[in-house]
Amino acid sequence: AVYEAVRLVAVEAPDPIDDIQFAYTDFGPAGGVVERHWVEDLDLTQVVFANGVRLNVKKTDFEAGRIGMSVRLGGGKLTESPDTPGLSVFASNVFTSGGLGAHSSDDLRRILAGSNVGVGFSDDDDAFSFSGGTTPEDLLLQLQLTAASITDPGYRPEADRQIRKGIQQYYARMAHVPDGPLQLEVARLLANGDSRFGMPLESEISARTMDEVQAWLAPNLADGAIEIALVGDLEVDEAIEAVGLTFGSLPDRVEKPAYTAARQVSFPDEPFTRTYTVPTEIPKSLVALYWPTTDNRDVRVTRRLSVLANVLTDRLRVKIREELGGAYSPRARSNPSDTYYDYGYIIVRISVEPDKADEIAEVAVELATDLARNGVTEDELERAREPVLTALRESARTNAYWLGAVLLSAQEFPQRLEWSRSRYTGFESITTSELDVLA
Repeated sequence: AVYEAVRLVAVEAPDPIDDIQFAYTDFGPAGGVVERHWVEDLDLTQVVFANGVRLNVKKTDFEAGRIGMSVRLGGGKLTESPDTPGLSVFASNVFTSGGLGAHSSDDLRRILAGSNVGVGFSDDDDAFSFSGGTTPEDLLLQLQLTAASITDPGYRPEADRQIRKGIQQYYARMAHVPDGPLQLEVARLLANGDSRFGMPLESEISARTMDEVQAWLAPNLADGAIEIALVGDLEVDEAIEAVGLTFGSLPDRVEKPAYTAARQVSFPDEPFTRTYTVPTEIPKSLVALYWPTTDNRDVRVTRRLSVLANVLTDRLRVKIREELGGAYSPRARSNPSDTYYDYGYIIVRISVEPDKADEIAEVAVELATDLARNGVTEDELERAREPVLTALRESARTNAYWLGAVLLSAQEFPQRLEWSRSRYTGFESITTSELDVLA
């Protein structure tokens, strides 16, 4: 009856919406190139503009009509104060939804409709990251949108209201999944209480404000070091020109500090065990075991830790899944830090039935202990290494590899180029005796 009554009500067209033009197409005179270098064997070009902005660009034919973009700026979580725990997570969730100074996020959706552009923002461990994908036709617009996000972010109140609606829902869900305590408590415990690790407490993130976000980000955005990576179906000269018209026109960038003190983090002095009871509709448990290792500054060690974790995964699979039937997908993984000195770990995660959790945890420790005492066999090494080599061969034909593993910060960390050159031989040269020492 209500529906039929509504049908009788006359409707009028809404007032026309003004045709708004994108306000960020002119950033000033194009920036000049002061350095340009072609890395012949990797077929990529590195550029430095007069204002200090750095660019790494590679033309590929892996994905027709697609270009990947990454922009790293400043120091990310290395600049976060312990007095504002949860600020980086809060900022990551409100920055892009806050729009730009001249356009709300709703305006941007309307203005950019039909264009292949978009910017994601995150506060990474050692940089503020802007990411996106576009087409050759929209590359300049993509760079304009990203540069506008850096030079004139909106910090609008609607973004603050939006995140507060989701906070309670997120933490209510995390209270009912076995993975919740690992993110909310264990990650921070493993770093001796450092608030930059894991997810903040609900009370911490609820206390953060948009004013705090602006006070933290604005100085970093104003002159923080910028390194850009572009890879895909592009013309190198045109890409350099587009960056010069946008990022090359920005105010001068400062050199990135070493952040030596901020890169210090430590494990707890003593081993610890925690048991968390989580109310779930479907009875299930998660066992997580951590062994401290190191950072990834020595790529030889990083590669060998990765293979060692694969060996442990294989042993977990054979013993726990096939012999005991105690878990579906036990897995070990090496997680060395890119940012923090001497920090990293091998983690084992096993989904199990609740009444078998303690038993399976003991079995996993026994397998790791045996690996440490008796070492790795040649057969185990081959089984652990072959999938890695296969993945390396496949990844070399993807934009994601070149963007994320090589170009992303190739001038800040020039060793990434050498890592790319040596990745096949680096894994092929691993021996059982080297893994035995690490184990």
